[in-house]
Amino acid sequence: MNKIITLIVTSTMLASCAEQQQTPSNYVSPLEFKNYNCKQISKEMARTSQMLEQREKEAAMENVAGAAVAIFAISRGHGVSFGDDDETIRLKSKYEALHQAAIEKNCD
Repeated sequence: MNKIITLIVTSTMLASCAEQQQTPSNYVSPLEFKNYNCKQISKEMARTSQMLEQREKEAAMENVAGAAVAIFAISRGHGVSFGDDDETIRLKSKYEALHQAAIEKNCD
């Protein structure tokens, strides 16, 4: 019995290590914008910001609609997460990359 428990714990630890080493597919590098001038960076930041605001409004509405399901799940002892979806994470990463590119180019 102890060998089975040890095997399960070891397998779980190895699986979590493997998951942590993966590069997120929604990461956006500042290098993607190295050929942009300050005006282009500014326009892309504004466009990305608008898209991000829209995604967050949609997510807020989904969270409100999912509240009843969450309350039911919690009452049954299940966990619930309202984390960002992949597209929202990608947009946040893109905005941060644009911000970094603007800093590197000394944009106002």
